[in-house]
Amino acid sequence: MTELDDALAKADATFRKRWEEGQYERAQQYDLFPLVFQERIDGFRTRRPDTFWRMERIEFFCCSEAVKIINHLGTTEEIENFAKLSLDAQERLIPEFEHRTHTVDTFLMTIRLAWTYRKDSTLVPKAHSVCCAMTGCELCGCWATVAETN
Repeated sequence: MTELDDALAKADATFRKRWEEGQYERAQQYDLFPLVFQERIDGFRTRRPDTFWRMERIEFFCCSEAVKIINHLGTTEEIENFAKLSLDAQERLIPEFEHRTHTVDTFLMTIRLAWTYRKDSTLVPKAHSVCCAMTGCELCGCWATVAETN
């Protein structure tokens, strides 16, 4: 094992520990999600049980942020307008939205999930993972990778 392999294994172990420590909080969040968001998380867990734990925290973040938007905004147009607001205006409109914690990718996925929920909620479980652009759909376990769906 090389020094790099050692470092990667150590980082992976640290990340796994953080994931395990957050399980209780994620379980509480999960219980508050609309059913289609629960189905989304369940789908990723089922399709990639050995790897999804690496991405679960970021998926949960996007889902929980999308639910915050859904709880405040009722139409796709309102969601589109929210996405165009300044950070300060977003904060005033939805104070619990963690807009300053988002990356561009998580913000866009959060908006996409909220918009999709308002347009056709049955598509939420089928939307790509926020991580698939970086890792690929196969590793994430996106719905599109399941043979029966194609």
